[in-house]
Amino acid sequence: MRMIFRERPSRRSAAALLALALTAGMATACSAGSATGSSNSARSQEVIFQTCCGFNEDPTNFNPFLPDSLNDSGIVQAAMEPLFLLNVETGKIIPWLATSMTSSPNLKTWIMKLRPGVKWSDGVPFTAADVVFTMNMLLTHPGLVGSGALAQDLKSVTEVNKLEVRFNLKIPDPRFELNNFTSQVAGDSANYIVPEHIWKGKNPLTFKNYDPAKGWPVVTGPYLLKSTTTTTTVWKRDDNWWGAKTGFQPLPKPKELIWEAYGTQQAATEAMATNQVDSLQDIDEPTYVALKKQNPDVEAWQPSSPYLWYDPCELNLEINNTVAPWNNPQMRWALDYAINRNEIVSEAYDGATKASIAIYPEYPPVQKYVTLAENAGLYKKYPLDTTDVAKTKAIFKANGWVQKGTYFTKDGQTLSLVIEEDQPTPQDVEDGEVVAQQLQAAGVDATTHNVTEDTWINDYDLGDFQAQVTNSTCNSVVEPYTSLDTLNDANYVPIGKSTQWGFDGVRFDDAQYSKVVNELGEQPLNSPKVDTLFLKAWAIFLKELPVIPLIQNRKIIPFDTKYWTGWPTQANPYIQPPSWWQSTHLILEHLEPVKQ
Repeated sequence: MRMIFRERPSRRSAAALLALALTAGMATACSAGSATGSSNSARSQEVIFQTCCGFNEDPTNFNPFLPDSLNDSGIVQAAMEPLFLLNVETGKIIPWLATSMTSSPNLKTWIMKLRPGVKWSDGVPFTAADVVFTMNMLLTHPGLVGSGALAQDLKSVTEVNKLEVRFNLKIPDPRFELNNFTSQVAGDSANYIVPEHIWKGKNPLTFKNYDPAKGWPVVTGPYLLKSTTTTTTVWKRDDNWWGAKTGFQPLPKPKELIWEAYGTQQAATEAMATNQVDSLQDIDEPTYVALKKQNPDVEAWQPSSPYLWYDPCELNLEINNTVAPWNNPQMRWALDYAINRNEIVSEAYDGATKASIAIYPEYPPVQKYVTLAENAGLYKKYPLDTTDVAKTKAIFKANGWVQKGTYFTKDGQTLSLVIEEDQPTPQDVEDGEVVAQQLQAAGVDATTHNVTEDTWINDYDLGDFQAQVTNSTCNSVVEPYTSLDTLNDANYVPIGKSTQWGFDGVRFDDAQYSKVVNELGEQPLNSPKVDTLFLKAWAIFLKELPVIPLIQNRKIIPFDTKYWTGWPTQANPYIQPPSWWQSTHLILEHLEPVKQ
């Protein structure tokens, strides 16, 4: 498929259009009053969040283990409390329903201690039996989200006493707590503990966890479901919450929480321009500048340009390692030399992010390993961040390709690459278009192909793609192993058989790499061997280049401070800012009402 690159309005032009829309929206709001918004007195007691993923197709599905559940509408952010949380900026684990996890010397047995005094919203004590029940439910129902990851490690789980749980693992795993119970990237299914006395006897593959007459969903958190529709989910504060009664945390100040689906990002942004929503999803910098001009009460992670927070999932150009000629590492390196990361940052982000030369986010705990690789000279041997189109063409020629006109050819075949893009994610689409333009300039007939999210994921799982701009190596936020392990040959399956998204969809198969990564995975997090083994694995990665790191995935997350302060910022980094993560529980504890 040949893509014709059309001249598109610049992002600054789009922002100018949005600024006009915001101005018009404010004028309408001023003339019509708060027709759809709450009164000032109500707004000082409620917090309104933008639902991240559109309208609620089934507003009665509060089973967090089903793919189409309402996990972005408050159930895990305010109602289902975590065992632990992780501050991804610092790497610190924050105890919540549990107080500690300790391992045996051989790392095959872990003991979890639970916090005393925790109760479900119906008054029943929260105990080890609930944790054991939830783990066994995930182990015995492979169709539940997150069950596969847990089953890879966990052999059995037993109740030691009402406040202690024993986990018996199949293999030693020093990261068992970190990877399963800290919600380190958005949320972990094993961190969603359910009440045995409610769920026992139910089929978790169909149970919706919803019955207002019975007080369902039953949760441990400080908020209970009040109402739910296809657009709006409302939670009311439970003033009998165990956390306040035991002194664990104060009762959160907001009396109601509302998750609202606005249909479009423009509609949501216009709502914030008139103080009708307190927390938005990611927007770009020009839009943020236009929004802040209309509403000076808005703030983001950084107080000035580029305003951003770095997402844990940096973006790669991920190449199917089985599709010729890109199954040759030299040819993948040729693509890398043709890519100008700074141009992607400039064209697709208006400069509001930075280039990435590793599969790790811009967090100090993991960036130290990138520095380690730089100091070891790996980036001199493998100059990943070097743009050299002449080098690209030289590699093509050395592999038998001849440039005739615009493109290289060989044996009657034009050198081509189709970059499949997730249509619902405009930023990924734009990244792919910039990369395709750069490859075109290097003699590759590079095109983009926009597909639905379901098709995009399914093609990745089955290996039915040439390339995608995506982040399947996203996992590590405090240590290097977990992201490296996504490319382990233990995850390899042939083309046509489905892998789990995020586990070697590119079909990289390297025995030496996997041997080193497996040894790395056996080391405790503070082992002096971690650095040495990382460098060995990373040298193989750079030589083979199974995926091509591109840019850090930035997010600008606006908060409105007119009614509520205490949002996380770079100056107050008590937790990361995404209000669609399970770590929102800690954000709620920090919010303070503003006197009107």
